[in-house]
Amino acid sequence: MLFSDHPLLIDYNESFLEIFLNSKPQNIDFFLENIERIIHNRVLGFRKLKDYLNKSNLDFETFLKNINEGNGKFLNAPFSIINEIEKFFIENNIKFKTFGEPKKFENQLLILDNQYVIATEFKLK
Repeated sequence: MLFSDHPLLIDYNESFLEIFLNSKPQNIDFFLENIERIIHNRVLGFRKLKDYLNKSNLDFETFLKNINEGNGKFLNAPFSIINEIEKFFIENNIKFKTFGEPKKFENQLLILDNQYVIATEFKLK
């Protein structure tokens, strides 16, 4: 099967944006639960918060420190995830700054039995 839209493709079909915190959330547990929910809803469990922390060059301790201080790098993730995080931040009066430009790419996912391949610039003829 060939897919042009699939949760596995988000990291390949969207540019990554970087978001920084400029204020501290009121309830850290509620905050983290919602960030994990936002990521899960977009990638349907194929990736976790930890995956995006790794792509952000952040360890979990630094990530938590930045949240507790309300200052610093928060996450580097595909723009659809960052857009949802921005909405959550706005709803909860959390100040932030986002860097980067949203861009779409057209990669495809090829699934054969239990294996898959992310095909960049793939054309099936």
